Amino acid sequence: MRGSGERAGRARFRPLDGAGPAWERACTVSRKIAARFAKTHGGVAQVYDERCKPFFDLIREYLLAWMALLEGGDPTHALAHTVEVQSLSGRPIGLIVLPAHPLRVAWHAAYDNLVLHAAFEQGASASDIRKELKGLDGAMFPAFLPNPHGGAFVFADTLGFHAVGMVPDHDREPKAAVAVLSRAFGDNTAAAAPTVGGQSAAVLGSEIVKYLSCHDTARLLRVHTLRAGDGMTVARALGKVHRHYVPADDEAEDADTPPAAPVFSLELYPSAAQRGVTGRFIADAREKRRSGAGVLAEADRWMLESLSLPGGVNLPRLRWARKDQQEPKAAAHVAIAFDTFESRVIAGHSSAAPASRPWHAFGLLSFYERRYASVPGPQWTSSAVPASKGEKHPSGRSHTDTLTRLQEALHRTVAHYLGAESGVPVLRTAISDDKADSLKALHRLCDWVVTLDRNAGIEYFDSPRDHQEIYDAYVIDCVPEREDLGCLQMITSTANLAEVRSLLDRALDQMGLSRSLRNAEFLMAHLKALSGRLAIRLTGHRPATSELIALAVAHAHCTTAAPDDDCWLPLRDGFIVPADDVRDMLPPLSAADDADDEGKPNRMRPDLIHVSTRPRGGLRLRFIEVKYRRHLRTARAP
Repeated sequence: MRGSGERAGRARFRPLDGAGPAWERACTVSRKIAARFAKTHGGVAQVYDERCKPFFDLIREYLLAWMALLEGGDPTHALAHTVEVQSLSGRPIGLIVLPAHPLRVAWHAAYDNLVLHAAFEQGASASDIRKELKGLDGAMFPAFLPNPHGGAFVFADTLGFHAVGMVPDHDREPKAAVAVLSRAFGDNTAAAAPTVGGQSAAVLGSEIVKYLSCHDTARLLRVHTLRAGDGMTVARALGKVHRHYVPADDEAEDADTPPAAPVFSLELYPSAAQRGVTGRFIADAREKRRSGAGVLAEADRWMLESLSLPGGVNLPRLRWARKDQQEPKAAAHVAIAFDTFESRVIAGHSSAAPASRPWHAFGLLSFYERRYASVPGPQWTSSAVPASKGEKHPSGRSHTDTLTRLQEALHRTVAHYLGAESGVPVLRTAISDDKADSLKALHRLCDWVVTLDRNAGIEYFDSPRDHQEIYDAYVIDCVPEREDLGCLQMITSTANLAEVRSLLDRALDQMGLSRSLRNAEFLMAHLKALSGRLAIRLTGHRPATSELIALAVAHAHCTTAAPDDDCWLPLRDGFIVPADDVRDMLPPLSAADDADDEGKPNRMRPDLIHVSTRPRGGLRLRFIEVKYRRHLRTARAP
């Protein structure tokens, strides 16, 4: 592939070598599967219905044959039914796992039969099935594969619904590699669009809307983006922000005059190896308009529009530039950093792997199990731990067992390829001193920094015992392992603490409390300990509310509460979670609970949830409602 994503040659077939009964069995059944696919438009057109006995018996034999081969064969056999995409110089860009790969066949067979079971056995409607199964996109199947050039390939994104894109573990800009893989696999069609990137675009857009609602910014919003690939994710995120300020046609007449949608100045900072890919999505959109060839999606047309200003001046909705350097030097409102830290795959010991866990969605969901260590330096170790207990597939237990065994077999082959006779592949992510310094510099230049990473987590920012200096320097908001982000973790952080403390001083004046740096630091410390999301709401032009002050004081009382306190709940045997942080996890209120005795709506809700353990009683949840007064005439300072 060229840097522009254009194919420079035809695909070359590389046969695998093998011997023995397991090899002959796999070859025989693979020929039968290939003949079947040739008559029925390939693996994408298949519905693996276990009620179709002749065909599904062939699929079951196919999976069992490859399972036996992978459990005791050559590690390179795990690369069957994959396409390696290279640059013109022979550098591996990534790997496309085709729908005929044994693990992909097993996953799609389990998925198809789950849909069929829900539709025909349980009688669920099509809309309910789509809603319930929208989170099943095949991510992390597989999580690791051996790399013939050294190291391993790791999961990067799904290419449509049927294929998976993987990148080398040392890739500095995975999103750029995924953009090339998507072009190679689907010729840039919607069917090959990365699904995880599409989900993260919606979440990023919502986060930028939060920034605009908290800050009285100018009409121009400056955004820095690091390692954004072809720019599709960022452009779609800014498009969501634009649509937030533009009312729909049926709402335009009734709604009040909405605030004007901002215009964006986007600067892209690529890695050294992927500069040619950077911004290609935006450039292609503009090229379609100039040449009149191709159809631009409705959601992307805003990039080509202009804002009319008084005096006949037109301002483009989106101005973008691709920079030569890898780190920004100018200030911006928001910075978005993808895959910030460096990772490598190593072979870990089986005894060091995390404990077994239950099956997620009957084995159709897979996540990394992460462990964090601060010594000798900040680093995460991530491994895809196979499940071993829980509820299995409702239409047949064999679907869950097959998926689990194939995953374990692939992990053992990767560990064996890395030089370990036994063990599991482990993705090790470390933060070097240079990367920590560049992160500090990025926070000095930007109000908010949004980090999306598949390997690193919140522990680097939120470990006061190990990194007190870093904990004090940043205010963070993080919801790890979100359903709408797949395997990614999003962390929003800011180092603009002077603004926060000035707002706290203003709030203390309004409540009649002593205005001092000591009080502001006291409230800020307890608010951060309670929830970074609440603390980050203090940034911006909106004044700090008395409710946030009350929540911080409530946390301070719980910190020093005695075990037999009648008023406050002690934190020695539990912790506190703000109800707003877990609202989507709380059960919905019934009609009876949502109304009082007179039938009026009951707007009462808890502010905090205290989670503690009881001897031989499991977890205990207690709900706290914090009442406060907006003006306190006499009060003792904290």
